[in-house]
Amino acid sequence: MIYLVLTALVNTVIGFLIGWTGIAGFLLPIFYMEILHCSLNSALFLSFSAFAISGIIGACSYYRDGNLNLQTSFPLCIGSSVGAVLGVISHTWIPILWGKTLLYIVVLGSGISILYRVWKAQEIRNREKLYNRKRLIFGVGFLTAAICAISGAGGPILVMPVLTLLGINIRGAIGIALLDSVFIALPSILGYGMQSDFRAMLPFLAIGCIFHGAGVWIGGRTCQAIPQKPLKIVIGLFSAVFASYMIVSMWS
Repeated sequence: MIYLVLTALVNTVIGFLIGWTGIAGFLLPIFYMEILHCSLNSALFLSFSAFAISGIIGACSYYRDGNLNLQTSFPLCIGSSVGAVLGVISHTWIPILWGKTLLYIVVLGSGISILYRVWKAQEIRNREKLYNRKRLIFGVGFLTAAICAISGAGGPILVMPVLTLLGINIRGAIGIALLDSVFIALPSILGYGMQSDFRAMLPFLAIGCIFHGAGVWIGGRTCQAIPQKPLKIVIGLFSAVFASYMIVSMWS
């Protein structure tokens, strides 16, 4: 019962953070592995199930507000679907220690990326040229999805910076990345679900998805009232420090 309550609480908080900032989903697999002591496959199954919910809710919200370009999203999502399948298949060949290490490397890189984007926010905002090159966007989707599917990162934390560098404005990049996260999540849910004890995970799956979805929805509704810069700094610092500690402790 305590674990179910913790699952509800953590999924709500991370859902809030996704709704407020579009990031932080990469923290969810850490909770399942380090606090609930789930296997890596089960942690990824539960996490990607939640990411599918947050992606659908977030993408619908951004589309309603006119911040989701479906023409740009299409090749990205196709590439991500293929990349995610490859990532899930590749995961079966990777030793568990390496899989966990890759997860924390992605978390470390995500934390540094968050801090860098906060520091360089004005410079990034000024690069607003839309490069609508389908092959390039397909390639971005393929590579980022493969990394996300292997490591457990939700998707937006890797996709958003690349899209902004390609000239897409930040709100549009978040909307596209949230939709893209659904196409990363679906193959991952199927792949990791087949490698997990579904019956044992079912209560955590139901609680996690319900509360994660509620957190994302409420976060999206209240994001205008939240100061983005200090929140992102806290998430970035925590992610970088925690990931560094875990990498050192696993290999020492």
